[in-house]
Amino acid sequence: MNPQYEFEDLDDYIHDRMSTSDRAAFEAALQSDAGLARRAEALRSEAKVLRMLRNEHLLTQLNGWSTEGEAEKKTDTPFDGRPGAFSYRRWGIIALIIVAFGIVIVLLKNQDMFRTEQVKETFPATPIQKEDTTSTAPVAPTQPIAAEEVPSAPAPNVQKPATARDFSAIAANSYVEEDFSQTLMGSEEDASEMPYDQAVRLYGARKYREALQLLVKLDKNREQDALYLRGYTYYHLGQYAKAEADFRKFRDYTDSDRKLDAIWCEVFCLTKQLPGSRKRLDTVLKEITSNPKHPYYDRARALETALRQQ
Repeated sequence: MNPQYEFEDLDDYIHDRMSTSDRAAFEAALQSDAGLARRAEALRSEAKVLRMLRNEHLLTQLNGWSTEGEAEKKTDTPFDGRPGAFSYRRWGIIALIIVAFGIVIVLLKNQDMFRTEQVKETFPATPIQKEDTTSTAPVAPTQPIAAEEVPSAPAPNVQKPATARDFSAIAANSYVEEDFSQTLMGSEEDASEMPYDQAVRLYGARKYREALQLLVKLDKNREQDALYLRGYTYYHLGQYAKAEADFRKFRDYTDSDRKLDAIWCEVFCLTKQLPGSRKRLDTVLKEITSNPKHPYYDRARALETALRQQ
């Protein structure tokens, strides 16, 4: 059956109240749906009967029975010869009424059957579940779930790409401060102090810009110390790429005591440049973790774990 057509649609079709497009679609449905065709034919028969009753002015005749009763008794010829018997005319009217009511009853039954079948199609019968006698909790009756009530699958949890703010804690934990004051032990500030020593004092006072001015040109006598100090100075000024470049230059020194420390300084400079520096950072961490004897091996492993959680 075609549940999209209701009684009102059938009535509109029988009485020519459908538009041209709706009528064409309905007639196409009649060709493919035998149930719909039977309903339409039954409603058409009902309309014919009602039209016939209306044309015969049945209601007017029934209202006139009370006034015509006596006259009919005198003029009508009894069919069985007994006084007071119904005339042929009256029996014909009664038979017509019985036929009309019979058709209406059949149509009503067909309508109820159609609704029952429509409900069965919408809500298919579910198998009866056997009651669990081992549980004392009452069993809720099984109810059919309509299609629109079925919960949809949860949307996948799409992880947003991490931003520089998300990496701020990682950057803070990876930073290692260097104590440059030990290079000044036993020395006193005077006019003859070397530019590097002056830069160390300014760095310790957090006067990073003044210290950087003394480190733009590296002192050849203390090139590695000045380069290392300048990398930290750039870092505190927020110039992380320049700081990374200074620390990376220590890879060219084969005999530097600061080489392994400088590699870790590359790491905390790179964390400040995340997420754009992620590939370079992963490369440096892999370099450190490939050597279990590296002094920063454990910190590198912990940093890799923290990065995977972002």
